Amino acid sequence: MDTPVAKALRQWLAWPEILADPLQTAAEGVWTRADEILPGVLFRPGTIVIAAWGETIWHGRVHWDYSEIDLLWVESVGEPITVPDPAVAYDVEALATRIADLAAERLAHSERSTSAARGAVREAASASLEGVMADFRATLAEAVAAGRRDRAAARDALGLLNDLPAKQRQRILGAPAASGLFRLARLAAPPGREH
Repeated sequence: MDTPVAKALRQWLAWPEILADPLQTAAEGVWTRADEILPGVLFRPGTIVIAAWGETIWHGRVHWDYSEIDLLWVESVGEPITVPDPAVAYDVEALATRIADLAAERLAHSERSTSAARGAVREAASASLEGVMADFRATLAEAVAAGRRDRAAARDALGLLNDLPAKQRQRILGAPAASGLFRLARLAAPPGREH
């Protein structure tokens, strides 16, 4: 079953592998520097990666410029990812027309009674709305999975602070960004430490 909103949300929420401005182009594609590869990412030339620049998420195939070793080229694969408005992805008029057409088709093969009309409309509506509900369920599942992934990453980051000397740990924990990590991790103190 096609789930356009969930698919777009999954791609938009994915963690990027490189930072690259899709508008920063030349004949070879989009260029970026090797230092824009995010930590922990390894790939081979030709690999399709998730690239990000601000709120823009897009896919690209990477290759190195061997004449300038710190230059990385990214050939765009498709358009930047946008999460469609469900009202656009599922046009109400188009759904209503589909339901009416399916109901009329089913009524043409029935005894045309009121109960037959109700049954035909109910079947047509169920068939038409099944895809919308599948996409809605899948979209919620993507959002929950991304939230859990990000919460686990925040907990891991806070847990790593336990290995630092107390003075450094306190300085980091006192920074405004740390409060965001605690909120994201849903913790009041780093894991493994007393309040």
